[in-house]
Amino acid sequence: MTKQNNNVIIGRNEKGCYTVNGTPLRSVTTYLGDVLGLPPTMVQFFHAKYGWDEAQRLMHIAGDYGTARHDELEEYYFKSHEVAGEIARRIEHIDNYFEEHNIKPLFGEQTLWSFKLKTAGKCDFIGIDIVNGRYYILDWKTGTKTAYKELMQTGTYGALFIERQNDLQGVKLPFPATIDNIYGLVVHIGKKDSVKPKFQVFTPADMKKGLKGFKSIVQIYNLKRSIK
Repeated sequence: MTKQNNNVIIGRNEKGCYTVNGTPLRSVTTYLGDVLGLPPTMVQFFHAKYGWDEAQRLMHIAGDYGTARHDELEEYYFKSHEVAGEIARRIEHIDNYFEEHNIKPLFGEQTLWSFKLKTAGKCDFIGIDIVNGRYYILDWKTGTKTAYKELMQTGTYGALFIERQNDLQGVKLPFPATIDNIYGLVVHIGKKDSVKPKFQVFTPADMKKGLKGFKSIVQIYNLKRSIK
């Protein structure tokens, strides 16, 4: 359990649900993963190609790799820890991009929620561009391609950030977060040391479309559960 500003108590269970002051809220990624996960035929193909045990091993490796890179980026940007190895070279490229676009770290691994949308989630990175009056909802990805799923995820986190902007670890924002100054940024850090990070920016108009798409996902999720 964690405690945030205004005595908000947040917990999470193993079933993809957060609790905010005792109210259960399903996570953004649970909704997206359930509805937009790999089709059964693709999963069967993967298992048929590698065998069940090897397929499970490869998926665990991929998950562990992504978690490790997220942890290293969190340590560097929000805990001022030095990093080494393959991630250090990518961080140099990321720092150059941030400097070019006036992006400064604001929050890392920030839990956001909405009773209105009945969802919650933990945002990898929230950045601020004071020069142009923008906030960035950033998502680290080890893959190389951006899908509509990332747009829906960042768009939803943007909406949660606007709703929760007065509950963020007791920090007062220098200017209000609105639907017109929230940008999304997906950073593809890649899986090979030779791969330079790629950056995909979502405009406020894109973010609105992403949120709209997420609301449709929630409807599909609820429909699936109602007919099981």
